[in-house]
Amino acid sequence: GDMQQQKRYTRAELEALKSPFLGIQAAGLANLVTGSVTGFQASSFINMAGSGTVGWQLSGVANMTANNLHGLQIAGFFNYTGRFVTGVQLAGVNYARGDLFGAQIGVVNRNKSMNGPNSVDSETHGLQLGAVNFSNRMGGYQIGLFNKAQNSNGLQFGLVNMSKESSGHQFALVNVFRQNSGWALGLVNIGPRLSGRVLANETFQTNVGITTGSDQIANTVFYSRNLFIPDNQSIWPKQAWGYGVSKGSLFDPHDFQQLAFKDYRINVSWVN
Repeated sequence: GDMQQQKRYTRAELEALKSPFLGIQAAGLANLVTGSVTGFQASSFINMAGSGTVGWQLSGVANMTANNLHGLQIAGFFNYTGRFVTGVQLAGVNYARGDLFGAQIGVVNRNKSMNGPNSVDSETHGLQLGAVNFSNRMGGYQIGLFNKAQNSNGLQFGLVNMSKESSGHQFALVNVFRQNSGWALGLVNIGPRLSGRVLANETFQTNVGITTGSDQIANTVFYSRNLFIPDNQSIWPKQAWGYGVSKGSLFDPHDFQQLAFKDYRINVSWVN
């Protein structure tokens, strides 16, 4: 380009100054291309493409593509793509400002959206595999310790899952959502429904629990006690901790005229 900036360029003129590259670049420190890259870049520090990349970027620290990526980015620390990714990003931190059609594998992964089996375009799926995964519109798969999506119709699998609106499925110890019309299976589901439950059965006359989740799937953690057995007697069983999964609602506080209720549940107790 014109490094001395002898004139004020229009955007079209600046685009014309960009120089594309076709072939193989290998450097001890860095590879810098002002235009697009078609081929292979390898360096110990950083690879940069001023436009799109079709091929493979391999670096010890970072790879950066200003436009679309069709191929593979592997870096020791950071991968960045200015628009969508069709391929794989593998690094400690992977960031795509556009859609992901492929996979992000790293410690922290971030993209705008991912397709999946429930998406309009079901031919391409997106996958995030890492410790922390972020996606605004997630229709693919998030697998990690912490997963977060604004709108989800895909699958989240981890220790903690968060979504604003979910029509997909969540599997974790803790699932957090504002609305969920799919399945959320976890030890605790933090959603729009929070209630207490008191029940009795043939083993324990008193069972007290807290239910969280939604009408589609709710989780109950409860404590059970046999009040008819004195503490000084070693008769089994006296107490238990339990976990339950239920579907439906026994009571709707928003509709006091509701007369019919349906509730299906499975409760499992750990008897001590």
